[in-house]
Amino acid sequence: VLAETPEPWEGRPLGVLFGALRQLRGEALDPDGLLSQHMDRWLHAQMGPGHPLFTFFARLMDDHAPPPDASRLAGELVGGALEALAHLVLTLATAHPLLMIFDDAHHLDEWTLHWLTMLAEGQGLTRAPLTIWVSLQTTSSEASSSVEEALERVRWAVGGPRLVLEPLARDDHEALVKLIAPASAALCAQLWELTRGHPGQTLACFEHAVAQHMVHWRGGRWLPIQHLTPPEDGGGVGERAEAEQLVLQWAAVLGPEIQRAVLHSALRQDPR
Repeated sequence: VLAETPEPWEGRPLGVLFGALRQLRGEALDPDGLLSQHMDRWLHAQMGPGHPLFTFFARLMDDHAPPPDASRLAGELVGGALEALAHLVLTLATAHPLLMIFDDAHHLDEWTLHWLTMLAEGQGLTRAPLTIWVSLQTTSSEASSSVEEALERVRWAVGGPRLVLEPLARDDHEALVKLIAPASAALCAQLWELTRGHPGQTLACFEHAVAQHMVHWRGGRWLPIQHLTPPEDGGGVGERAEAEQLVLQWAAVLGPEIQRAVLHSALRQDPR
């Protein structure tokens, strides 16, 4: 299962994990409905209608209901919810070997990072046929550094490998550009100067150049007509500033009818 944050989970604590669990209930990954049955049995065996988290998890497993919002849980229930999520995932992995892929992990929220750390340090990854792959783009921002530190703790807890992908050599980079689209040597050279061989940045910078009419099509290939500049986000690999992340998190919690004064008050009181 690919753990990502599609709408309507965007910006919500644990949203990436909730989205992955709902994927497991879908026809593509559970054509015979066995995992859905395991989830339903787990809900009634571990929670029961009288449990304070029963409604929360029942809503998570209801494919037709809006997703639950973990940020609205009472403080004393948060720890129990994280432990229950770990137990649920391990239960599903015991029923069927499970591989969870967290792509773009530099965007993971603090709750999901804590859940991964708790799962690893509790030896959960050694007690069930569960494998977790995490990929992230490293940046120099403070937010990304905290993510890297958390994921490094997870790696040490389970003794897993860390693979570092190096940028492409110049010749390989030019070959990649020409696979993306027919490009002149001048365009390949400019993309190399912008990205220094980073494949993700290369694709983003090329798309940006086309959209901003920095290149044109002539003679069956793309040619630069001005000096290329990167997208405002640096090609999709830059991390949002921490302050901007906090604004987005509070906006997600407060809802679409948010008033500016309310958001300002929430941010002032946030200890982060």
